[in-house]
Amino acid sequence: MSSAGLTFAFFMLSFLVIGLSAAKSQKKTVSDYLIGGREIRPWLNALSAASTNCSGFMFIGLIGVSYTQGMFTYWFVIGVMLGSLLIWYQWIPSLRARAGELKANTYLDVLLPREPLERNSKLALDRWFAGVITLLFLSIYAAAQLKAGTKAMQSIFDWPPELGIWMSASLILIYCLSGGFRATVWSDAAQSAVMLMAMGLLACTSLYHLGGLQALLDNLQSQDPALATLFPSTKGILASLGAGLTWTMIGIGSLGQPHIMIRPIALPSTSDVPVTRRVFFTYYLAFMVLSVLVGVCTRALLPPSLGVFDHELALPRLAADQLPSALIGVILAGIFASSISTADSQVLSCSAILGRDLRSSPQQSVRGQKIATFIVIVIVALIATWAPANVFTLVILAWSALAAAFVPLAILSCSKVKMSAGHRLAIMVSALGTFLIFRQYGSPFGLNELLCAWLVAAVTYKVR
Repeated sequence: MSSAGLTFAFFMLSFLVIGLSAAKSQKKTVSDYLIGGREIRPWLNALSAASTNCSGFMFIGLIGVSYTQGMFTYWFVIGVMLGSLLIWYQWIPSLRARAGELKANTYLDVLLPREPLERNSKLALDRWFAGVITLLFLSIYAAAQLKAGTKAMQSIFDWPPELGIWMSASLILIYCLSGGFRATVWSDAAQSAVMLMAMGLLACTSLYHLGGLQALLDNLQSQDPALATLFPSTKGILASLGAGLTWTMIGIGSLGQPHIMIRPIALPSTSDVPVTRRVFFTYYLAFMVLSVLVGVCTRALLPPSLGVFDHELALPRLAADQLPSALIGVILAGIFASSISTADSQVLSCSAILGRDLRSSPQQSVRGQKIATFIVIVIVALIATWAPANVFTLVILAWSALAAAFVPLAILSCSKVKMSAGHRLAIMVSALGTFLIFRQYGSPFGLNELLCAWLVAAVTYKVR
């Protein structure tokens, strides 16, 4: 095996060992399996949330977009950061407080609290609908993560894509079954360090080869002046600001992502939100800035004139061209870490839906949750094997659909607004339907599809 393969194997084994070691601290309860019994330290939860948020999308999808759009992609960073700051300051403290009041073990426990008469009767339609769409879109999202790691492995090792998909799925399954939520958080924290190291390594070596930041901008300017500025003349200032607003909607959309919001829900107390927030944003901002920088450096070092290639493979191709074999293994480990750190959280969230939220009674055994985890990971791996779309397309579709359906309910839940099951169902259906229709056929006046969906949800809420 090459030194790249050995380095990669070392990191994969390390992630597995860390995940398995969480089993020593595990308690045999559903609460511990799903949210770590609310005993995990805030800084660990923060790193887990950040690495889960970054995902394989940053290493593969965002790098590909940065390669195509250049410095303009920093509007993604600006918009997503603004949206994320808004929800972490405005709503997440209330979300954690509400979760504590409801003794919630899942995201839907907070959004759609069970009524006393429902606890031993048939499942309410709103919870059924929310569970089904979560399983659908979050499974697609998780499949996109497996595809991200596989594309990189295929590029560097020339292995068949199915091998990477099922290898990643097996790794996730092993430590999820052993330690549940605690295992995903511990392994995510380790993976976040490798992700940042890999991205930082490529950013530094790329700038060194180019001769510095000014040389990078000069190179982009010579290819296409639009690549070297936040305000390309081809788009105009208003279009640039519009792009930032669009990505702000995506940042706000993280409030609708079960696999991310379960992190603050699982904090020991509401007082732990500030420290979690500081660690989260320190890591998140650094990683996003480096990701776009690597993408534009790749455009400078591997311009289209050298030949046509898949832009989502820009990063592994850059690593193969610039780095010694052992460091290529570090980059590949970083890509896999980013994809696995998100996919494991999504798999566990889906298993919570299947094993708890879609049951008429909330009581469920740890064994039942583990069976649900096994079923989910097999489904996700099959979707990843067959899905034809690129990583960027899959992630944005799944993220936006969940955001359309759940952000309005999350805000209402944080405000402790009481609604009937039918009213909550109407809000979700109207918002998701609006998003999907406008996504397919275009929204009126060029408005952002998510914004339109939330406006329709607001109207639906007012109409009682």
